[in-house]
Amino acid sequence: MRRIEFIGTEGIGKTSLFDDLIRQRKKSEKWLTLDEARKKVALKYAIENWRISHNYLLATILLSLPFQNTITKTISDLVLKNPDQELVEEKILYHPFFSFLIYFSGTNFYNPQIRLHRILNLYQNSCRIINLENFQSSDIFLIEEGTILGYGLYMSHWQDDDYQKKAISFFHKIPPPAGIIHCILDNEEAITRIYNRSKNGIITIAHRDSDNYHALVDLTVLRKIIQMQNSITEIGIEILKRKNVKILTIDLKNSTMENILRIKNFLGEFDNKNNK
Repeated sequence: MRRIEFIGTEGIGKTSLFDDLIRQRKKSEKWLTLDEARKKVALKYAIENWRISHNYLLATILLSLPFQNTITKTISDLVLKNPDQELVEEKILYHPFFSFLIYFSGTNFYNPQIRLHRILNLYQNSCRIINLENFQSSDIFLIEEGTILGYGLYMSHWQDDDYQKKAISFFHKIPPPAGIIHCILDNEEAITRIYNRSKNGIITIAHRDSDNYHALVDLTVLRKIIQMQNSITEIGIEILKRKNVKILTIDLKNSTMENILRIKNFLGEFDNKNNK
């Protein structure tokens, strides 16, 4: 399977756009979400191994039923837990990424509990993605958050002077995705959106005050974080272009319908390429 990722400054509207894209998806569109791709792989694995354990037989039946997404996701994760772990341990290609996780665990911007919680979530999600990428299929799956690439970019505030060197090393070493949907927005408009979200209690971890987890950082710090994320993203985009990763840049100031149409055309290019 091939992954395509959304990337861009946190809090500017990627999730809303992704949700709208799913709602407007047609049956003729072949791409999958992360959870849908996981279900497909889990069902195949359960069918192949049902003779080994009655648990796989039960999973085969349950995954064939039209359960809501939360239940299906839980079942898929249970079925694929061991294959995920075994594959990650075998894949030397991903060692630089996990070294990056260890680096983040030593930063001091957030308290240890928050850092460990974030690392655990990232590790688990990375295992899911790595397993999908190594599943023999021409399918593409689309990821909005929790990705190897996206969270690798934004895990810390990269406060040291060597952040550019670390970013270059990260993008050169990590296995690239098949495609990137690069979301951009004017910095001041991004700040406005982030402040509006915070009024409703929605604050991403990168924008939380290190001394008050439930509060937004002050404007000076927020502006610095956004500029840093943009800088790292630009470094990554240039490196990925040289690796022949297909890039689609969309401006979130444009209408949702316009951006969705461009994304659908972009995803269609992967399907057309596969059919040739």
